[in-house]
Amino acid sequence: MSNSGKKTEQRGSPRGIINASIKVKCRNNSFFSTANNISISGVLLEADTVLAPGDEITCWFVLQYKIMVAGEVVRVVRKSSDLSAFGVRFIDLDTEATAQIEEMIGSQRIH
Repeated sequence: MSNSGKKTEQRGSPRGIINASIKVKCRNNSFFSTANNISISGVLLEADTVLAPGDEITCWFVLQYKIMVAGEVVRVVRKSSDLSAFGVRFIDLDTEATAQIEEMIGSQRIH
């Protein structure tokens, strides 16, 4: 059966809405960004800093506890002259951080 040319989402894990400040370090540059959504595979960030696909970053943020995770920028969308959105794929997210993210996403589901 055809889907009439409509694009289907190919994400492997559910995403949760998040509005959190995320500290980011890329090379020797540190800055704060805003997270829009998150999953166990990655996060969508907005910042006024220029990053490129392939850039490796470290992120720090708090859900229940402080999380530090390495990531790779996989997508960049210019939103305005001074703001970009960055799709970041997490690298080696630890078990506790995975559990925190899954719990946050699960709490957003309608029961």
